[in-house]
Amino acid sequence: MRIAICDPNFNFLNSVRNEIENLGRKISVFCYPNIEKLTNALDEGFDALIINTEIGAESGIESALNVKKQCPDTEILYVTQHGEKYAQMIFYNVDVIRPYAYFIKPISRIYFQKIIQCLDEYIFEKQIGDLIIHSSDGEISSVSIANIIYIEHNNRITSIFDKKGKCYMCRRTITQFENHLPERLFCHISKSCIVNLSEVEQLSGNKVLMKNGDQLFASRNYKSDFKNAFENYNQRTKNNERLLVLM
Repeated sequence: MRIAICDPNFNFLNSVRNEIENLGRKISVFCYPNIEKLTNALDEGFDALIINTEIGAESGIESALNVKKQCPDTEILYVTQHGEKYAQMIFYNVDVIRPYAYFIKPISRIYFQKIIQCLDEYIFEKQIGDLIIHSSDGEISSVSIANIIYIEHNNRITSIFDKKGKCYMCRRTITQFENHLPERLFCHISKSCIVNLSEVEQLSGNKVLMKNGDQLFASRNYKSDFKNAFENYNQRTKNNERLLVLM
């Protein structure tokens, strides 16, 4: 993820950059003390922008609108030194950009860290691409990785099941598909089966119940790692939901 920070206070820029870098995630941070320098750098592409609502004589809100026009996929996070009521007015006013989040100075370190972690997960899911499948009859299909429920290999045939109820079959090995799947979203439950953690309903003994009703089996060699991955995914999801309620 690539984050730009625009604020006239150099101490603030450095402190926010340090907080993000200390999270230990693969996040690149770029700091700009004014709108002009930020605007000149927009061609580099940013996933998110943390911007002060007031930057000298300039309006951070108007500047965010301009950024959105040029880069519609960029998520906006406002920073303001004003009180809660002013911040809520910015957040809910239909005439301005509804930001991903807003922060009131001095920023709560714990809240800021959790928001950035949630943002990183959100951006990650937005950027997941497609899986290209070459079926045995020569047909080529493109399936969104985020829509895959699970992938299973039996009798030299690999089957990919998606949320639309479709099943794509080909003769590629499951390892060849595994290399294209993000580790934080997909996990083995056996040597021949990989599941999308967001599509798992529950784990009961060795049975893995999927949200579409399918029942799979976790092998003894993979069960422990899958259980940990599933619990970690659920914890991240709960944290995100709590923060969305707060916002």
